[in-house]
Order: sequence, then structure tokens, then C-alpha cells
Amino acid sequence: MKRFCLIMALALLLCQVLAPSAAAAAKQRCFSHENSAIVNCISGAFKTYWEANGGLPIFGYPISKVTTEKSATGEIQVQWFERARLEQHPESQPPYNVQLTLLGEKLLAGRGRDWRASSLGQATTGCRLFVETGHTLCEPFLSYYRSHGLQFDKQATTFSEPESLALFGLPLTEPALEPAADGQVYLTQWFQRARFELHPQNPPATRVLLGLLGMKRTVLLRSIPARRLNPARARQAATTFRRLRTRSCPALA
Repeated sequence: MKRFCLIMALALLLCQVLAPSAAAAAKQRCFSHENSAIVNCISGAFKTYWEANGGLPIFGYPISKVTTEKSATGEIQVQWFERARLEQHPESQPPYNVQLTLLGEKLLAGRGRDWRASSLGQATTGCRLFVETGHTLCEPFLSYYRSHGLQFDKQATTFSEPESLALFGLPLTEPALEPAADGQVYLTQWFQRARFELHPQNPPATRVLLGLLGMKRTVLLRSIPARRLNPARARQAATTFRRLRTRSCPALA
């Protein structure tokens, strides 16, 4: 009888120890079963946000654990993904309790590319001109932009322009040929939070892909110190660029 009671007590203790671990595992999502190279998991607000707003095609796999980093407003929890960096802002109500870092804008600045000094777009039939940045969005990038976004109204099949804007941000450049992560050159357009790439060899559903900005940003942070763009110098550079362009080619003024 004593032996039986001892066994039952040990079993109960074991259940109490293992139960929290099992509950924690159920609240997180890991990816090692589908990609053995991915050792990080997602949980909590980041998991909810990842699953509700596009998942793998939009954000990619997690490439870091949740860490605490300093921001302009204090310390925040962040997690890096292949295509994005998520920030947790618990002081804000959903859907703004998780926000996307402006990786496209930051990566351009880190490379010394001032998007304010780049060539502007022109109003064209079938394109969308964003007056905020002076850049246009044309096909096939326009259809991709309009068919994706954050879920504000729970209408999963359609997205309003504010929802698309919240996911990608404003366009910062015109489309141009640039090398991608695979070493190939693709038609590319930069946005505040993303980079669109046209892969014409892919099936129609995956011809437009998002660049792996999260991967590039982590490499950038390791190799060079963070630099802040001086707004006054940016405006001066843009003015100088337009002046030189007008002198060299008046037709482009």
C-alpha cells in the first residue's frame, strides 16, 4: 500500500512538472519539422500577428528569438524574421500592439541611398502615384500591393489601401533592376517596410516575391554602425540632384 501511494505521489508530481511545459509548447509555433534549419519559434502576440497577416510568404521564418532592444520610446520586445522585424507595443490596442519596423527605409539609408534624391515617377494610366513620396506603383507590383495587407476589418479576401499601406508602407523608389539574395538580377521596387521583386520564371501566383530584408538587415547591423539620416542634408541633396539634372537634361526637369 505504501509503495502504491508513493508511485501515485510521484506520478502526480511528474504531471505538475510537465503540464506547464506542455501548455507552453501548445502556445508556440515551431518550424523545425518543415525546415530543420529553423530553430526559433513564435508565440504570443508575434504568433498571432504572423498567422493573421500573411505568415510565411509575407514575413518568412523567424531567424531570432524574442529580444529586448532600445527604441526612441524606451525598451521594446522584437523578433527578426527573414523578411521583417516585428516590434511589440503592449501599450497600444490591436492591431497596433505589434508593428513592423521600416526595414526598407532603414536598409536604403544604411547603404547610403537617399530615396528623397532618387528620380521621381510620373502619373501614368494604370499606375498609382503616391504624392507623399512622388513615386508610382505599376503592374505587376500594383496588383500584389492591393491584394495584401494587415487585417483591420477581418475581411481576409480583400484589402483597403490603408491595410496595404500598413503592411508595406509607401514606395520609396521607382522599379529598377537590382541583384537579389540569390545573386540574380530582378526588377525591384523599395517600400518603407518591404522590397518587391519580380521573378518572371515563377508561376503567376509567385512571380512577385518579397525580398529577404530581415536577413540583410542583420548582416548590415553586424558589419557597420547604425547611421541616422539627417533630414536637412537629405533635402539639400534632393535639391542639388534636381538642379544638376535640370542643367544636364532640361527635358527631364
